[in-house]
Amino acid sequence: MEMWDIYDKDKKRTGKLMKRNDWNMKPGEFHLTVIGIVQDLEGRFLVTRRNLDKEWAAGWWELPGGGVNSGEDSKDAIIREIKEEVGIDVSNAKGGHIYTYKNESPEEKNNYFVDVYNFVLDFKASDIKVQKEEVLEFNISTFEEIQNYEKEVGFLHYNSLKPAFDKIMKKQSPSMDAWLKEAKSDPVAAKVGMFLVHNGVVRETAKAKVRLGEDVANIKKMEFSYDEQKVADAVAEAYKLEGIYYIKTWLNEGILDIGDDIMYVLIGGDIRPHVVDALQFLVGKIKNECVIEKELR
Repeated sequence: MEMWDIYDKDKKRTGKLMKRNDWNMKPGEFHLTVIGIVQDLEGRFLVTRRNLDKEWAAGWWELPGGGVNSGEDSKDAIIREIKEEVGIDVSNAKGGHIYTYKNESPEEKNNYFVDVYNFVLDFKASDIKVQKEEVLEFNISTFEEIQNYEKEVGFLHYNSLKPAFDKIMKKQSPSMDAWLKEAKSDPVAAKVGMFLVHNGVVRETAKAKVRLGEDVANIKKMEFSYDEQKVADAVAEAYKLEGIYYIKTWLNEGILDIGDDIMYVLIGGDIRPHVVDALQFLVGKIKNECVIEKELR
Protein backbone atom coordinates (compact mmCIF):
# COMPACT_ATOMS: atom_id res chain seq x y z
CA MET A 1 0.00 0.00 0.00
CA GLU A 2 1.42 3.38 -1.05
CA MET A 3 1.72 5.83 1.85
CA TRP A 4 2.35 9.57 1.87
CA ASP A 5 3.84 11.79 4.57
CA ILE A 6 1.65 14.49 6.09
CA TYR A 7 3.25 17.93 6.23
CA ASP A 8 2.44 21.02 8.28
CA LYS A 9 1.78 24.53 6.92
CA ASP A 10 5.55 25.16 6.77
CA LYS A 11 6.08 22.09 4.59
CA LYS A 12 7.71 20.08 7.36
CA ARG A 13 6.94 16.40 7.95
CA THR A 14 4.68 15.87 10.96
CA GLY A 15 5.51 12.19 11.41
CA LYS A 16 1.97 11.23 10.43
CA LEU A 17 1.11 9.18 7.34
CA MET A 18 -1.86 8.93 4.99
CA LYS A 19 -2.90 6.44 2.36
CA ARG A 20 -2.42 7.56 -1.23
CA ASN A 21 -5.46 9.57 -2.43
CA ASP A 22 -7.27 9.11 0.89
CA TRP A 23 -8.72 12.62 1.13
CA ASN A 24 -9.48 12.98 4.83
CA MET A 25 -7.03 15.69 5.82
CA LYS A 26 -7.50 18.01 8.76
CA PRO A 27 -6.98 21.80 8.51
CA GLY A 28 -3.25 22.56 8.51
CA GLU A 29 -2.33 19.13 7.13
CA PHE A 30 -0.82 18.81 3.65
CA HIS A 31 0.64 16.17 1.37
CA LEU A 32 3.38 16.79 -1.19
CA THR A 33 3.11 16.44 -4.96
CA VAL A 34 5.69 17.01 -7.71
CA ILE A 35 5.34 18.15 -11.33
CA GLY A 36 8.05 18.04 -13.99
CA ILE A 37 8.38 20.58 -16.80
CA VAL A 38 10.61 18.67 -19.23
CA GLN A 39 12.11 20.53 -22.20
CA ASP A 40 14.18 19.48 -25.18
CA LEU A 41 17.18 21.47 -26.42
CA GLU A 42 14.91 23.60 -28.60
CA GLY A 43 12.94 24.71 -25.52
CA ARG A 44 9.80 22.70 -26.32
CA PHE A 45 7.80 21.00 -23.55
CA LEU A 46 6.92 17.33 -23.11
CA VAL A 47 3.20 17.07 -22.38
CA THR A 48 0.77 14.15 -22.17
CA ARG A 49 -2.99 13.87 -22.60
CA ARG A 50 -5.11 12.02 -20.07
CA ASN A 51 -7.17 9.06 -21.26
CA LEU A 52 -10.81 9.74 -22.06
CA ASP A 53 -12.01 7.20 -19.49
CA LYS A 54 -10.57 9.18 -16.57
CA GLU A 55 -13.17 10.17 -13.98
CA TRP A 56 -11.58 13.59 -13.57
CA ALA A 57 -10.18 15.92 -16.27
CA ALA A 58 -10.62 13.30 -18.99
CA GLY A 59 -8.86 14.29 -22.21
CA TRP A 60 -7.00 17.18 -20.62
CA TRP A 61 -3.34 17.82 -21.29
CA GLU A 62 -0.89 17.74 -18.38
CA LEU A 63 2.73 17.46 -17.26
CA PRO A 64 4.36 14.38 -15.71
CA GLY A 65 4.12 14.20 -11.93
CA GLY A 66 2.53 12.62 -8.91
CA GLY A 67 2.64 12.14 -5.16
CA VAL A 68 5.81 11.96 -3.07
CA ASN A 69 5.99 8.66 -1.19
CA SER A 70 6.64 8.48 2.54
CA GLY A 71 10.31 9.10 3.28
CA GLU A 72 11.02 10.04 -0.33
CA ASP A 73 12.85 13.21 -1.33
CA SER A 74 10.97 15.59 -3.61
CA LYS A 75 13.59 15.46 -6.38
CA ASP A 76 13.83 11.67 -6.22
CA ALA A 77 10.05 11.57 -6.58
CA ILE A 78 9.94 13.67 -9.74
CA ILE A 79 12.79 11.69 -11.32
CA ARG A 80 10.83 8.50 -10.57
CA GLU A 81 7.51 9.89 -11.83
CA ILE A 82 8.97 11.13 -15.12
CA LYS A 83 10.70 7.79 -15.71
CA GLU A 84 7.49 5.86 -14.94
CA GLU A 85 5.16 8.08 -16.97
CA VAL A 86 7.19 8.93 -20.09
CA GLY A 87 10.27 6.69 -19.95
CA ILE A 88 12.88 9.46 -19.76
CA ASP A 89 15.68 9.58 -17.18
CA VAL A 90 16.22 13.18 -16.04
CA SER A 91 18.61 12.34 -13.18
CA ASN A 92 21.54 13.95 -15.04
CA ALA A 93 19.57 16.63 -16.88
CA LYS A 94 20.20 20.35 -16.52
CA GLY A 95 17.79 22.07 -14.15
CA GLY A 96 16.02 21.41 -10.87
CA HIS A 97 13.39 22.87 -8.54
CA ILE A 98 12.05 26.24 -9.71
CA TYR A 99 8.77 26.87 -7.90
CA THR A 100 6.45 25.66 -5.14
CA TYR A 101 2.78 26.45 -4.70
CA LYS A 102 0.21 25.49 -2.06
CA ASN A 103 -3.45 24.55 -2.42
CA GLU A 104 -5.98 24.30 0.40
CA SER A 105 -9.37 22.65 -0.24
CA PRO A 106 -11.01 22.18 3.19
CA GLU A 107 -14.34 21.16 1.66
CA GLU A 108 -12.58 18.30 -0.16
CA LYS A 109 -10.20 17.64 2.76
CA ASN A 110 -7.36 17.74 0.24
CA ASN A 111 -4.53 20.18 0.98
CA TYR A 112 -1.20 19.92 -0.77
CA PHE A 113 2.09 21.51 -1.72
CA VAL A 114 3.40 21.13 -5.27
CA ASP A 115 7.13 21.25 -6.01
CA VAL A 116 7.63 22.16 -9.67
CA TYR A 117 10.83 21.08 -11.42
CA ASN A 118 12.26 22.10 -14.79
CA PHE A 119 14.63 19.77 -16.66
CA VAL A 120 16.33 20.39 -20.02
CA LEU A 121 17.89 17.53 -21.96
CA ASP A 122 18.35 16.10 -25.44
CA PHE A 123 15.51 13.74 -26.35
CA LYS A 124 13.22 12.98 -29.28
CA ALA A 125 9.74 11.55 -29.74
CA SER A 126 11.05 8.01 -30.25
CA ASP A 127 12.52 8.12 -26.70
CA ILE A 128 9.08 8.57 -25.11
CA LYS A 129 7.44 5.49 -23.60
CA VAL A 130 4.06 6.39 -22.07
CA GLN A 131 1.77 4.33 -19.83
CA LYS A 132 -0.96 3.40 -22.31
CA GLU A 133 -3.50 2.78 -19.56
CA GLU A 134 -3.01 6.38 -18.37
CA VAL A 135 -2.09 8.38 -21.47
CA LEU A 136 -4.06 8.95 -24.68
CA GLU A 137 -1.21 10.69 -26.52
CA PHE A 138 1.83 12.88 -25.97
CA ASN A 139 3.39 15.83 -27.73
CA ILE A 140 6.57 17.91 -27.63
CA SER A 141 4.96 21.34 -27.68
CA THR A 142 5.78 25.02 -27.75
CA PHE A 143 4.40 27.22 -24.99
CA GLU A 144 1.98 28.72 -27.52
CA GLU A 145 0.60 25.23 -28.16
CA ILE A 146 0.19 24.68 -24.41
CA GLN A 147 -1.78 27.92 -24.21
CA ASN A 148 -4.04 26.62 -26.99
CA TYR A 149 -4.52 23.30 -25.18
CA GLU A 150 -5.73 25.23 -22.14
CA LYS A 151 -8.23 27.18 -24.24
CA GLU A 152 -9.49 24.27 -26.37
CA VAL A 153 -9.60 21.18 -24.10
CA GLY A 154 -7.97 22.10 -20.79
CA PHE A 155 -4.48 21.89 -19.32
CA LEU A 156 -4.31 20.51 -15.79
CA HIS A 157 -3.17 23.02 -13.13
CA TYR A 158 -2.45 25.62 -15.85
CA ASN A 159 -3.18 28.68 -13.69
CA SER A 160 -1.13 27.36 -10.79
CA LEU A 161 1.76 26.49 -13.14
CA LYS A 162 1.69 29.82 -14.99
CA PRO A 163 4.28 31.48 -12.67
CA ALA A 164 6.65 28.56 -13.33
CA PHE A 165 6.15 28.87 -17.10
CA ASP A 166 6.66 32.64 -16.85
CA LYS A 167 9.95 32.05 -15.08
CA ILE A 168 11.07 29.59 -17.74
CA MET A 169 9.87 31.71 -20.65
CA LYS A 170 11.83 34.71 -19.45
CA LYS A 171 13.91 34.78 -22.60
CA GLN A 172 15.53 31.39 -22.52
CA SER A 173 19.25 31.02 -23.11
CA PRO A 174 20.22 28.82 -26.05
CA SER A 175 21.89 25.43 -25.72
CA MET A 176 25.50 25.50 -26.91
CA ASP A 177 25.27 21.78 -27.63
CA ALA A 178 22.38 22.47 -29.99
CA TRP A 179 24.14 25.46 -31.55
CA LEU A 180 27.33 23.52 -32.22
CA LYS A 181 25.39 20.55 -33.58
CA GLU A 182 23.62 22.91 -35.98
CA ALA A 183 26.87 24.66 -36.93
CA LYS A 184 28.71 21.43 -37.66
CA SER A 185 25.91 20.25 -39.93
CA ASP A 186 25.98 23.47 -41.96
CA PRO A 187 27.44 23.16 -45.50
CA VAL A 188 30.22 25.63 -44.62
CA ALA A 189 31.42 23.45 -41.72
CA ALA A 190 34.01 21.72 -43.93
CA LYS A 191 35.91 25.03 -44.11
CA VAL A 192 35.85 25.61 -40.34
CA GLY A 193 38.81 24.64 -38.17
CA MET A 194 37.66 26.35 -34.97
CA PHE A 195 34.49 27.50 -33.25
CA LEU A 196 34.68 30.09 -30.49
CA VAL A 197 31.87 31.17 -28.14
CA HIS A 198 31.41 34.37 -26.16
CA ASN A 199 28.92 34.24 -23.26
CA GLY A 200 28.41 37.59 -21.54
CA VAL A 201 26.66 37.51 -18.15
CA VAL A 202 25.45 40.09 -15.64
CA ARG A 203 27.99 40.63 -12.84
CA GLU A 204 27.39 42.48 -9.59
CA THR A 205 30.46 44.71 -9.94
CA ALA A 206 29.63 47.99 -11.67
CA LYS A 207 31.24 48.78 -15.02
CA ALA A 208 32.70 52.02 -13.62
CA LYS A 209 34.48 50.08 -10.88
CA VAL A 210 35.90 47.40 -13.18
CA ARG A 211 36.94 49.67 -16.03
CA LEU A 212 37.72 52.95 -14.27
CA GLY A 213 38.45 51.92 -10.70
CA GLU A 214 35.71 54.15 -9.30
CA ASP A 215 34.38 53.41 -5.82
CA VAL A 216 30.74 52.70 -6.63
CA ALA A 217 28.18 50.34 -5.15
CA ASN A 218 27.47 46.92 -6.61
CA ILE A 219 24.48 46.56 -8.89
CA LYS A 220 21.43 44.36 -8.21
CA LYS A 221 20.00 44.02 -11.72
CA MET A 222 20.52 45.23 -15.27
CA GLU A 223 18.02 46.61 -17.76
CA PHE A 224 19.12 45.44 -21.20
CA SER A 225 17.85 46.11 -24.72
CA TYR A 226 19.24 46.00 -28.25
CA ASP A 227 18.64 47.14 -31.81
CA GLU A 228 18.00 44.03 -33.91
CA GLN A 229 18.88 45.69 -37.22
CA LYS A 230 22.17 47.06 -35.88
CA VAL A 231 23.10 43.60 -34.64
CA ALA A 232 22.32 42.14 -38.07
CA ASP A 233 24.48 44.83 -39.71
CA ALA A 234 27.34 44.06 -37.31
CA VAL A 235 27.12 40.35 -38.14
CA ALA A 236 27.20 41.17 -41.86
CA GLU A 237 30.39 43.16 -41.31
CA ALA A 238 31.98 40.32 -39.35
CA TYR A 239 31.26 37.92 -42.21
CA LYS A 240 33.51 40.09 -44.43
CA LEU A 241 36.52 39.38 -42.22
CA GLU A 242 39.10 36.94 -43.52
CA GLY A 243 38.45 33.26 -42.88
CA ILE A 244 35.03 33.64 -41.21
CA TYR A 245 32.32 31.24 -42.39
CA TYR A 246 29.75 30.86 -39.60
CA ILE A 247 28.18 33.30 -37.10
CA LYS A 248 25.24 32.92 -34.74
CA THR A 249 24.13 35.45 -32.09
CA TRP A 250 21.58 35.59 -29.28
CA LEU A 251 20.86 38.60 -27.07
CA ASN A 252 18.69 38.79 -23.97
CA GLU A 253 16.37 41.66 -23.08
CA GLY A 254 14.44 43.11 -20.16
CA ILE A 255 15.34 43.22 -16.46
CA LEU A 256 18.15 40.74 -15.84
CA ASP A 257 19.40 39.34 -12.54
CA ILE A 258 23.00 38.78 -11.48
CA GLY A 259 24.28 35.74 -13.34
CA ASP A 260 21.73 35.96 -16.17
CA ASP A 261 23.02 35.59 -19.71
CA ILE A 262 23.38 38.86 -21.63
CA MET A 263 24.49 37.46 -24.98
CA TYR A 264 25.95 34.51 -26.83
CA VAL A 265 28.10 34.86 -29.94
CA LEU A 266 29.34 31.80 -31.83
CA ILE A 267 31.91 32.25 -34.60
CA GLY A 268 33.43 29.61 -36.85
CA GLY A 269 36.44 30.21 -39.04
CA ASP A 270 39.45 28.62 -40.68
CA ILE A 271 42.24 29.35 -38.17
CA ARG A 272 42.48 30.58 -34.58
CA PRO A 273 43.83 34.13 -35.21
CA HIS A 274 40.99 34.87 -37.64
CA VAL A 275 38.32 33.52 -35.28
CA VAL A 276 39.71 35.33 -32.22
CA ASP A 277 39.94 38.63 -34.12
CA ALA A 278 36.41 38.25 -35.49
CA LEU A 279 34.97 37.48 -32.07
CA GLN A 280 36.69 40.52 -30.55
CA PHE A 281 35.43 42.68 -33.40
CA LEU A 282 31.82 41.50 -33.32
CA VAL A 283 31.35 41.46 -29.53
CA GLY A 284 32.93 44.91 -29.28
CA LYS A 285 30.72 46.31 -32.03
CA ILE A 286 27.56 44.86 -30.48
CA LYS A 287 28.38 46.17 -27.01
CA ASN A 288 29.47 49.62 -28.22
CA GLU A 289 26.90 50.29 -30.95
CA CYS A 290 23.92 47.94 -30.70
CA VAL A 291 22.84 47.64 -27.06
CA ILE A 292 21.72 49.73 -24.09
CA GLU A 293 22.79 48.54 -20.63
CA LYS A 294 21.37 50.25 -17.54
CA GLU A 295 22.76 49.12 -14.18
CA LEU A 296 20.14 49.05 -11.42
CA ARG A 297 20.91 49.44 -7.71
